[in-house]
Amino acid sequence: MRKFTLPSRVVAAGFLVLGVASRGLPAQDAGKPAASEESTVRLDNEGFQKRTYGTADTIIQQVPSAAFQPLGSNFDQSFSYVSDQTGDFFAPLSLPNGALVSFLDVYYFDSDPGPGQDVVLSLQEVTGTDLPVINVIANVSSSGSGGYGYNFHSISPPLQIDNNHRYLIFASGATGDGASGKRALGGANVWYRLQMSPAPLTATFADVPTSHSYFRAIEALAASGITGGCGGGNFCPNQTVTRGEMAAFLARALGLHWPY
Repeated sequence: MRKFTLPSRVVAAGFLVLGVASRGLPAQDAGKPAASEESTVRLDNEGFQKRTYGTADTIIQQVPSAAFQPLGSNFDQSFSYVSDQTGDFFAPLSLPNGALVSFLDVYYFDSDPGPGQDVVLSLQEVTGTDLPVINVIANVSSSGSGGYGYNFHSISPPLQIDNNHRYLIFASGATGDGASGKRALGGANVWYRLQMSPAPLTATFADVPTSHSYFRAIEALAASGITGGCGGGNFCPNQTVTRGEMAAFLARALGLHWPY
């Protein structure tokens, strides 16, 4: 049987990073589904993977109705939908730093035919502490009086998450039973992709200068604790990778550990 060996540490670095995603990807490369904005037809999500690593796949962060906290009084939560007299809710959103958010969708129940009487979902970025500034990233709402429904909004260019800021989803209009109908919030999804961090200004390893073809990928591995180089302040980008070294790379990259 022919023995398989990786030709160099550079190939291993590229394998672990799992592709290069440049900063500020256009919407079509940031997970935007092939459907018109504000469509009421539910998208086919079957092709999207559940993995939370790599830069190739879109990841869907589910925000169920139970995650939303009421801002008003007389709160009444059923198993899968929320509504109250004021209709105002919020849910904190936590995503990896640098993630690119390209899509926001909402599940709802809306039997209220009144104009402007909709469940409205808003993705918001909050900056500052003493005097917080709220930046509305995207809004999406229910539609008409069709009962159960789904709607979405594309975010272009994608929002790059900066965890020096805070993020939340604000919901309004989920007022429950009323004179003209019922409106309730079923939950939301936030679609995002991971990306490799930008290349630093200075090199970590003496043999991988800033001009090296794989400088950015190797620096990302070093900053993540996946590699410490080959010793002496070098990375040895053209050195063959052993099975033991590959095991160390993968274990650190995936955070593998003994179960308790």
